Amino acid sequence: MSLYSGRATLALSRIKRILAQNGVEFQLNAEWTLEELNSLCEGIDDLDLYRQLAIVQSETGQIVAA
Repeated sequence: MSLYSGRATLALSRIKRILAQNGVEFQLNAEWTLEELNSLCEGIDDLDLYRQLAIVQSETGQIVAA
């Protein structure tokens, strides 16, 4: 996953924290796609997670839906 801005990087860091709190562990790297990230977020009902995904979407121009 290419990180296009500091905002996207911060949002991804927060997403990683939220996922960890929900028992999902992973390492972000340049190979991740937003589709793969989205699949990790499925079934997690967390408003902040949705906000952070929206930031990633707006900063990268790619659609993210949880």
